[in-house]
Amino acid sequence: MGKIISIATLVLSVLLSFSASAQTCDGVCVAKKDLDVLLDVAAQHKCRGATEPTLSLDDIRVVVDKKGRVYGSGAEPYPYTIKLDWCNYQIVSKGHVRIIAARAFEPFWEFQLKPRFYASILPVRVFEDSSAWVSAFDVGLGMEFFHAGPWAATAGLGIRSGSLQGSLDLTDNFGFMVGYGVQWKDFTPTPLIGGFFRF
Repeated sequence: MGKIISIATLVLSVLLSFSASAQTCDGVCVAKKDLDVLLDVAAQHKCRGATEPTLSLDDIRVVVDKKGRVYGSGAEPYPYTIKLDWCNYQIVSKGHVRIIAARAFEPFWEFQLKPRFYASILPVRVFEDSSAWVSAFDVGLGMEFFHAGPWAATAGLGIRSGSLQGSLDLTDNFGFMVGYGVQWKDFTPTPLIGGFFRF
């Protein structure tokens, strides 16, 4: 009889402990692994609300050669790459960059005002006096007022003469010139030959 009472007491205590551990949920009951997922989602949502995404962009290099051809990066075998880092998001995207370039061409001819310095020889003085090389040398300032390709028209004011000049560009700043003008000394007409430097 005593053994029966002992067994009954043991079964009753096990039932009571099981009843105490099985508590009733007030809301929706979820498993622990599901709860961990929900907590992680909530943490990431909070992170995205508190931080800004970070974008890493590749540089685009553009090269124009002497012939006006345009080359650029951002194509195979090295495509343009964008990287996004935001909390638990790491996204890498690759694509092709289209480069559209416009080139401005100077007009072939135009009216323009560009100052220049020139040095010239007045041949008439040399013909009059072969020893007068010093007095035949003239320097002055000119104002270019018309340009067509490598050719230009200029009005010049020198130490010994005033003239109208035609010139041929040899570089962007230097060139050869000829002209016709009047000497200040006796107002006789004279041609001139020389070179110029454009400012």
